[in-house]
Amino acid sequence: QYALAFPDRLPTSWPRFDFADYGSLTFEAPDLGTFRNLALALEAMARGGTAPCVLNAANEVAVEAFLQDRIGFLEMSDLI
Repeated sequence: QYALAFPDRLPTSWPRFDFADYGSLTFEAPDLGTFRNLALALEAMARGGTAPCVLNAANEVAVEAFLQDRIGFLEMSDLI
């Protein structure tokens, strides 16, 4: 919610996450087939140079097309 409301906090019915309540957290490798944009981001980072900037620009174009109802949410990855 920080990305949507910073510096304010949005009201929510969920309790705040308290890390002290959990002895450990386990993370697994993400499914890059499901999270295609993450795969694109990792590829852009590996290529270096201007690739991350190009990826960001493509994302901006895709989001704008989505906001203008020219493409669906799930089509953004195809456009990028």
